[in-house]
Amino acid sequence: MCLRRVLVALCLVGSGLAAAPVLAQNAHIQIEGALTSTAGLPVADGAYAMAFRVFEAPAGGDPLFEEVVLTVPVKLGVFTQVLGANAKTPLPSAIFTAQKARFISLQITGEAELPRVEIFSVPLAIWADRAGLAGSLQCTGCLDGSQLGDGAVATQHLQDAAVTGTKLAPASVSGAHVAFTYATSDEKAGEALAAKLAHDLDCTACVNIDRVDPQVLAPYAKSADLAPLATSASWTDLKAFPAACKDGEVLAGYASDGTPACVADQVKTYSGADFALSDQDCTSKGGVAAIGKDGKVLCAALARKLVAGPSSVDAGKSLVLTHGLNTMEVLATGWIDVGAGYWEPVSTAQAAQTPFNVAAAANGGLCTGQSTSYSSNNINGAYGCSNVLDGDLNDSDTASWATQGEGTGSWLNLQLPKAYLVSKMTYKQRNCACEWNKQLKLTFSDNSTQTVVLQNTQGPATYDLTPVTTTTLKIVVESVYGTTNNGACEIELLGVEPSKSIRLRKSLNAIELVNQTNTAATLQILATY
Repeated sequence: MCLRRVLVALCLVGSGLAAAPVLAQNAHIQIEGALTSTAGLPVADGAYAMAFRVFEAPAGGDPLFEEVVLTVPVKLGVFTQVLGANAKTPLPSAIFTAQKARFISLQITGEAELPRVEIFSVPLAIWADRAGLAGSLQCTGCLDGSQLGDGAVATQHLQDAAVTGTKLAPASVSGAHVAFTYATSDEKAGEALAAKLAHDLDCTACVNIDRVDPQVLAPYAKSADLAPLATSASWTDLKAFPAACKDGEVLAGYASDGTPACVADQVKTYSGADFALSDQDCTSKGGVAAIGKDGKVLCAALARKLVAGPSSVDAGKSLVLTHGLNTMEVLATGWIDVGAGYWEPVSTAQAAQTPFNVAAAANGGLCTGQSTSYSSNNINGAYGCSNVLDGDLNDSDTASWATQGEGTGSWLNLQLPKAYLVSKMTYKQRNCACEWNKQLKLTFSDNSTQTVVLQNTQGPATYDLTPVTTTTLKIVVESVYGTTNNGACEIELLGVEPSKSIRLRKSLNAIELVNQTNTAATLQILATY
């Protein structure tokens, strides 16, 4: 953020006169400023913590005064704060009564201190407080005007505010005695702001309007109707309002005679096509902030806001985060569709692989347990469960698995050499239909389960599975076609190496992160809206 403008006004607290006049110890300074982002736009509305410091030099040195305000309201970038009002951080008047330049700085919490701004003449009105005290002193043996010759007292002999309005005769001040100094500013409406600050200041020993020759003000009033306005500065005292602009015109200003200066309304409606054709469209990561005076689009970067997360996802696990936005607003570029509703980063997406029998003994697959076997109850013996992984489709004591008439409830456990993404299973029944299994329950290493209904044929037959990454498989027989010595001649699991990347599954209101890497990952969803 940057500070575009700081206006400074100062007012005195009560002096507190006792037996001897004493100068007010503390003062108030009113700070008005505008905060903008680095893009030149007003900062977001809200309360900001600010630190204000007063220095005696434009750079370096220790602050003469410092006040931290935790909650300064900011609306449309504009804020106002009175310094010295907090009894815990009083602003000593002596800082300004040295008649030396003073500089003020502003620092927003979390930001660097902004460049210092010089405090000009208005705060030095604290000297008026000292002059007011002098005016309250009792004077014994003072000279009156009859004792002074013409020209004996010149301007350099008078202290500021030594001559007050009550000491001047009516109409004794003419135009020749009055010089006007106009407030200037490099900011738009600066004169009006300076006039407002001057209007709010307490005036000590000012000249009342009844002490000024009417001819002095005559050149500055259009008519007598403006006299009340000139003295009160209140809009309600303005009479004989000038005529309004016609339909289709807008007010550009006022002429020297007070009449309105109207021009044709230049408002034009622009469409997205207008912006694109004139090369004025904002980028996909930015939005239209405003339309400039020349009709050109002013763009500003759109903030990406945290929609969900961050949440940690362990290796080999998945996590679903609900975001409530349209999916296309959340998925960033650089991801490609790898099928089954999943997206992977372009840099890590793998080429399609050919499935193979990941459970085969030749590939490192093992049978690690069984309910029973017909001859020996040994997984590696006659009719043991290891036979279903040997690649031999024959039905014999060395090539198939057979239970001891167990039927429903029989089971076996398979161990894969490592994690594979399996998607199909091939199953060959024993030779006799009296020994065929019917429905199998498959349980994988992530504890997910699937059900496969076998065909009423010997096979071999291949069955589709919901793709799952697993290192183990437990097969439980839930129903059979026959119970003599049911079992299987061969069982194959078809799979591929799992992708070692982060995958996203998109849905309307949520995104699922599947972490297929060997380390934990963090999921958070940022969206621009």
